[in-house]
Amino acid sequence: MPKTAFDCEYYNRDLGEGPFMLINYLCNDTVIANNKITGDIVPFQINNAGQDMLMNFMIAPGLYNTKQSKLPVVSLESADRPNYFIHIGENDNLRLEQWKDNQHFQKDASFIHHQSNWIPGYSTFELYSRKGFFITLTPSAVKVAQYDYSESFKLSSSFGIEGRCSMFSDLHIITFDGNDVGIYDAAAYVLTLLPRETIVAHIEQCPTREVPGGNSGLCFKKLNITSRNHKILIDRLERLTTVNSRPARLPFTKLGFHIQDTGAMYLITTPAGVTIQWYRSTGIIVLEFGLPSNRTMGTKGLCEIFCELWIRDFHYVTHQCDALALYAAACDKYNVCIPWRTPEFCPLSCPIGMEYQPCVPACESKTCQNKDFYLEHDSTCSFISESCVCPRGTLLHQPDSNYCVTEEQCACTDNEGLPRAAGETWNGSHKGCCMYKCLENGTIIAMEPECGQVSAPICEREGEIIIDVIEEGACCPKKICECNLTICGTDVVTCENGDKLVIGYSGVSCCPEYRCECDPLACPTSSPPVCREDQFLVEVRKDDSCCFSFQCVCESCIDPIPVCNDGDILVVDLNTTDRCCPLYHCVCDENLCPPPDEACTAGTKLVKKSTSGVCCPDWQCDCNCENSTNTSCKVGEVLTEDLDFPNICGCTRSICKKADVCLFEGVTALKPGQSLFQHLEGDRCYIANCLQNTNPAIESPLMEVSIVNCSAKCEAHQVYVPSSDPHVCCGNCKNISCTFEDDGSIVLYNAGTSWVAKCIRYECLETTVGVAMLGSGVICPPFNETECIQKGGVVKLYMDGCCKTCKEDTRPCRKMDVKMIIRKDDCRTTGTVIVASCDGKCPSAMIFNTNINSYARFCKCCREVELTAQTVPLFCAGNATWIDFSFQEPTDCSCQWN
Repeated sequence: MPKTAFDCEYYNRDLGEGPFMLINYLCNDTVIANNKITGDIVPFQINNAGQDMLMNFMIAPGLYNTKQSKLPVVSLESADRPNYFIHIGENDNLRLEQWKDNQHFQKDASFIHHQSNWIPGYSTFELYSRKGFFITLTPSAVKVAQYDYSESFKLSSSFGIEGRCSMFSDLHIITFDGNDVGIYDAAAYVLTLLPRETIVAHIEQCPTREVPGGNSGLCFKKLNITSRNHKILIDRLERLTTVNSRPARLPFTKLGFHIQDTGAMYLITTPAGVTIQWYRSTGIIVLEFGLPSNRTMGTKGLCEIFCELWIRDFHYVTHQCDALALYAAACDKYNVCIPWRTPEFCPLSCPIGMEYQPCVPACESKTCQNKDFYLEHDSTCSFISESCVCPRGTLLHQPDSNYCVTEEQCACTDNEGLPRAAGETWNGSHKGCCMYKCLENGTIIAMEPECGQVSAPICEREGEIIIDVIEEGACCPKKICECNLTICGTDVVTCENGDKLVIGYSGVSCCPEYRCECDPLACPTSSPPVCREDQFLVEVRKDDSCCFSFQCVCESCIDPIPVCNDGDILVVDLNTTDRCCPLYHCVCDENLCPPPDEACTAGTKLVKKSTSGVCCPDWQCDCNCENSTNTSCKVGEVLTEDLDFPNICGCTRSICKKADVCLFEGVTALKPGQSLFQHLEGDRCYIANCLQNTNPAIESPLMEVSIVNCSAKCEAHQVYVPSSDPHVCCGNCKNISCTFEDDGSIVLYNAGTSWVAKCIRYECLETTVGVAMLGSGVICPPFNETECIQKGGVVKLYMDGCCKTCKEDTRPCRKMDVKMIIRKDDCRTTGTVIVASCDGKCPSAMIFNTNINSYARFCKCCREVELTAQTVPLFCAGNATWIDFSFQEPTDCSCQWN
């Protein structure tokens, strides 16, 4: 197998702890990273993560490690590129280099790991090869610097080690601190528990299409991320994402979450800064936690960093749960709570009705006896412990019991020590009926049972009836269905032919069922019959009879059935049909004989010859000249005698030879000089001419063929009409529209239309030979244009501008009636009244006057010719009276000088 550029030779088999990110204290959003392209070690901001930067390192045992150093010597190996280490190169540059098999490289890739050297909880890395020189980080570079006692040096050389949590396909987990945890049960597991965020892995049974990494049959199927107000659920196998129980489409960037499905994995960033890579095909998940805003938060869950516990006692080494319980109990004495148990990891089994609490005050529990003076927060409780306690809202019934009850159930205790609430009733006997009741003051009294109406069951089986019964330990009767044979039918069948009567039962009826079964002992005896010589005696059961009877049956036939020849048919001898083995013989039927297989030559025919003792005849060819002259020729051929015909019988034969004609499409023969027309689709005509010349190749006259497009000569205003004479190839072109030249362009007019051009009226008329155009001049009535203008008219054109007419004003001065309501003060007409008015157009003019050397203007107005008085009544609303109102209106109107 060829070697790759990296990730191949694993020299450092002990991978150490990790993977971790080295986050600088001074630049708390910046980590040590490797540029994959250049190989340099550079500072890099976490929130700018890119594909070309590697930020995770393993803290592995030092490549160059001697027993002289009392402090741990480590090497920083890339978690993404195994076998590549941070190395001090030329000019004190830090680079990621592949392991080399020499002490010089191993010494320059080893560092002394100081923990809480200057800042509690932070680490510093001193060069093993150059004492007093440390790795430092600034916003612009990661470099090696000598210790200078300054505060800035201490801050720039201090690194927080924050890691990742990984779950693999075989469901073992590498926690943030490098511990290995296995999962073996289907359940929901908390991976990370933050103050405002929880990440839970759902482990379920694998579907048949999934192949788990281990042998547990379990799969990492779902991931649940819950923040304070939102819940994200991702189903890896179904490829379904829901946000607050509603399906969401990816990529999803809202509510502080970013979720992307790349096809190979889910890339997830949570509001708390946890970065997740979840591979879809394998289920491997990697959680990275370390953004600046969250590094002060503590994490819990399977990925939690546990305290180290060193116990040398062999029992505690081999029993992990006992060791952790011992450690937690020691912490309890100092009121340090460690909730280390889970339902799957070292669970503590509690009695039914109680629940496990890891840290509760180690004092007296609240019971029914001390509930009135129990102190919830007793200052005398000096430490805590893990215990099984009653759920919230309940208390212990008695100090020595495991019953959790409500305070209402503290009133009474029955004879079996069970709590009873005030007003509660119960049966104190297991077999009989002894009813008791608990009173408010704690007194228990006996009482009669209260039995209500009991609903009757539905009896479905035949023969059942409803009865009342009292069961053991019950006080009130109940109704049940029971079988009553007295209501069952009594019809009993009569058995014959040796059968006996049998009684049975079915699931749908409690009544007995009667049937007959065979009883051989009840069969009568009978004498056997006398059989023929070709028969033998047997015992058989006939029809539905139970008993056996004797019967004569035939023996096997030993004489073979004859095999018939061709044409023979096998038949039975009717005189032997009553025997076990009848006689058979062959009868001839020539219809079954095979047909003759001999073919006779011309001038001969097939003749049948019979043979004695053989059913099928023989066939032979005899002379027959009749068949040799029976010949039919095709079109274009003539019948002639075949002079080369050999025949032993002296017969002659006629043959067909090609005639001296042209053959058109194999159906029509044309002599030289003849022509044929054939009309085709699309107004085409097919012309075939048989020429006088002969084609030597086929020894026939030549035929000239041409196709004429008969409609090609027709113009745009014509249609082609085929010829009615079959001897004429093309027909005629018939006009269907009229052509007219207008301003240099040709215009087509359909039959029945008319138009005017240059004051000539044209009509397109239909005739027997097609359409024809007929023209006639336009005749206009006499018209005086001057008179029209003097009268105030307007000259208008019509007949396409050929004729003129005068259009006068339609509003001359005249009297008009106007409907209106007349008002005067608060008086008015009760309805509209008609009042005469003058309206219309009057002439006006401006004429030059030589006397005044100027224009004189003249105007006439539409006004009254004479006025007349009119009177109408008005109703006054103020005093509810009527008054008369008089006015003048014109009797007639005309145009008058103003």
